[in-house]
Amino acid sequence: MKARSILLLLVSATFFLHIGWMFYTGTFHMPLDGDEPDYRTIAHNLASGFGYMDANGPNVNRFPLYPIFLSFCELLFGPSPEVVRVLQALMAALGVPLIWYIGTVAGPAGAGWLAALLYAVNPFVMHQTRFLMAETLTMLLLLALGAVTMKCTHARSHVEQWILLLGIICGLCLAARAQVVLSVLILVPWLCAVLRGRVPRFKVTLLVVAGILLVLSPWIARNYLVYQQFIPFTSGKYASAGGHVFWTTNNVLTASPGPDWGQWVHPTRLPEYAEYDAIPASNPSLADRNGYEYGLRFLSSHPELIPGMEIAKARIFWNYTWIMDAPGDLNMSVSVLVLVLVPFVLIGLLYEIQRPLLCLPFLAIVGAVFVSCLIYWGYARFRVPIEPYMTLMLAFGLSTLVTAFSRWRTHVYSPTRPLDRVRISRGR
Repeated sequence: MKARSILLLLVSATFFLHIGWMFYTGTFHMPLDGDEPDYRTIAHNLASGFGYMDANGPNVNRFPLYPIFLSFCELLFGPSPEVVRVLQALMAALGVPLIWYIGTVAGPAGAGWLAALLYAVNPFVMHQTRFLMAETLTMLLLLALGAVTMKCTHARSHVEQWILLLGIICGLCLAARAQVVLSVLILVPWLCAVLRGRVPRFKVTLLVVAGILLVLSPWIARNYLVYQQFIPFTSGKYASAGGHVFWTTNNVLTASPGPDWGQWVHPTRLPEYAEYDAIPASNPSLADRNGYEYGLRFLSSHPELIPGMEIAKARIFWNYTWIMDAPGDLNMSVSVLVLVLVPFVLIGLLYEIQRPLLCLPFLAIVGAVFVSCLIYWGYARFRVPIEPYMTLMLAFGLSTLVTAFSRWRTHVYSPTRPLDRVRISRGR
């Protein structure tokens, strides 16, 4: 009961910290920008009964889950970005009990509480709440994925139901961001190995796949009815993933040192744009395929530029020196703090590597998102969904050091050792 009260207090504190951060940075009433108007347009059309479409007609460019969430917000509360930001602050706060559970089950003593506390004050998580984009929702789903994975391995009953729930959460993650597809491919064989002797491997695989199809089948069916093509995620011209992003992030501009190194560039700046733009919108798979062909053609003809481009993408992805809309002195303070905490994160990573049967899911989630950003675009915003797992590594590292120091003190000066008994008897 005491643990529940503390968790409830942490959830409330996290919620108000996120709201306070938006007011502090002046972003609570910020106008929509970038990709946000596209999400709002699709959501408005869904709420109005026109279907999944943008201003130009049926859309398959955006992942479906977040626009569906926005459409429910509009139906219940009206077209208010401020309401969405409040709900996203609540989403972030709901991650507190999930990260506490993961840290308690998988980490050293005290890691769960420490992870929950660090997550509550993580500025990189707070920064993302104000954007009407899919990162906050994806972050909560990835935390739920980790928590349910731990529950599957520790449940004494109803294991099959937990595995099915894991599959459903995998499907929701894929409907929000396809970067987690590599995580799913790693999680399934890992779960089969951990549950060996309790649940047959084919049953584990079947339940996970059934959960994924339960979520994605309406989207796949809709795309087939509209385009007569099999499209499980996104596709088409100017899609938020797939061939379009692969081409616009793997080209002569992004592979060469300069302002675009490792970045995304607008397709109008690329030599294949005229050919790409001529592809009819009714054939999204062709646009997807051509985008991959353009990117692969460049990479195969310029292999010497790939290492530098990947380093540039990794540098952008792991950029902890800047928080948008935050004052300069706060950015500097956060940057210094991150540098101080890096060794503890590395110790936490070592802790996880030494326990692959327990911690492989966390490494798979972090690694899969990172690898997908190396393949496509290493924008720092895409790191936000795995930020709680970086916080877990930090908590694991700090808890490991505290435990080691406690053991060292007990070993150096213990009443059970003869020399120390003499010291105690003499009043030393």
